Amino acid sequence: MIRVLLILLLFSFLSPQKVFSQEEINYHNTLALTLAKKEMLDEAISAWKKVVEINPSLAVPHYNIGLAYHKKGMLEEAILEYKRAIELSEGYTLAYYNLGNAYYQKGLYDQALSQWQGVLELDPKDEDAKKNIQVVQGLSTRQSPSTVQALKGQQEGKRPEVVASTPPGVSTNAQEYFNMGIENLKAGKVDDAIKSLEKVVEIDPRFPNAYTELGRAYHKKNMVSKARAAYQRALALNPNDKKASTLLNVLK
Repeated sequence: MIRVLLILLLFSFLSPQKVFSQEEINYHNTLALTLAKKEMLDEAISAWKKVVEINPSLAVPHYNIGLAYHKKGMLEEAILEYKRAIELSEGYTLAYYNLGNAYYQKGLYDQALSQWQGVLELDPKDEDAKKNIQVVQGLSTRQSPSTVQALKGQQEGKRPEVVASTPPGVSTNAQEYFNMGIENLKAGKVDDAIKSLEKVVEIDPRFPNAYTELGRAYHKKNMVSKARAAYQRALALNPNDKKASTLLNVLK
């Protein structure tokens, strides 16, 4: 099963040339979403690839392309797109999660574990990732290669199903606003990032990674006290957040 969240991209308008590009992006992205909902996956992939051609720095269309490939059973292609989304957007838990699913379906259990453990580092509340880790650990991945291969044969057609849903406690809207905040930060649109990330913590006050990124945004605007408070809140929710800890030390 695949965790699904197709996200509508939102953009601000800056210059005539930029307006044209953004209108093109919005058109192709909206078309892709419509096609994907109709299960016209090849056409949706083509539309999202148009978005990537216009702006290669956007993580969300890469994730959505990966998701479409994944649903088509094209795991190698899906893996490449999920990895690209992660490269472009730190903290993209959905991409980590589905990358783990793709590795799992290929029988690469250690790689799957690594991705789901990465999800838990970003969001320790993610029960789906915890359940998936328990499933894989139950497959005795530390045995010899021949034993693992035999076990895969026994499970063929009835492999334990991997859980797929939005992380408990994080609404779809919160995740969407979080992804928009990350995109705006990467694009240098700090004010827009702050608005998006403040909306995340308003919807879900226990979303630790959102506080870390909000602290980064405040810091970029030299709002030191707010940045410090955001990092401290992130660490209160997730004491293992190395990123928040490092950034908080920078402020001291």
